[in-house]
Amino acid sequence: MKSKSELWIKESFGEVEFDVLNLDHPEVEARVIAEMDSGVGVYYDTRWGATSIFSLWLGENGAEFSGKRVFAIGAGVGFENLLLARSADQVTINDFAPVSVELCAEQLTKNGLTNFDKLPGDFTTLPLPDFDIAVGCYIIYNNETREAVEKFLDRYDGEIILVNERLKAFRQFLTACERPFETIFEEESAIALRFFKR
Repeated sequence: MKSKSELWIKESFGEVEFDVLNLDHPEVEARVIAEMDSGVGVYYDTRWGATSIFSLWLGENGAEFSGKRVFAIGAGVGFENLLLARSADQVTINDFAPVSVELCAEQLTKNGLTNFDKLPGDFTTLPLPDFDIAVGCYIIYNNETREAVEKFLDRYDGEIILVNERLKAFRQFLTACERPFETIFEEESAIALRFFKR
């Protein structure tokens, strides 16, 4: 069991080991709570099962992102960003919560990954960076986040990979979505879908 006193802990994904932030560390918790107190709704105070499953998949399939510029929407402080940055040419990390983007950047930097840009804010209204594929992991968990992803798909015509748990909001999203997609994998409670270019 991890200790709250360790800011950095080791995590392995297949044969790859990373230093990851301990989200239970008092320093991290204080930053998250301060952001919540400022009125920003944040949900990156835990590691989601879908993130771990997607990270294992990325460890085996990272070559798919070789030579690509990735827009990681709702990036949080997820493991998947480490694996995306390890494989892709460039990753733009985005989250509505600025502290989340900063924590994610610190985690990437700690692991020697420098091929990233930070873009905090609402991905439904921000000017979009130049990228080849968007990736979102566990970003649809209520009606508000479902509507945000629907708005993003309305303004972005390119390829997107979404990994999510099969929550009610995600099932509603799939029912209403008119963009063609394929299933990349289904494992335990997580499902990964690739939405094709329009």
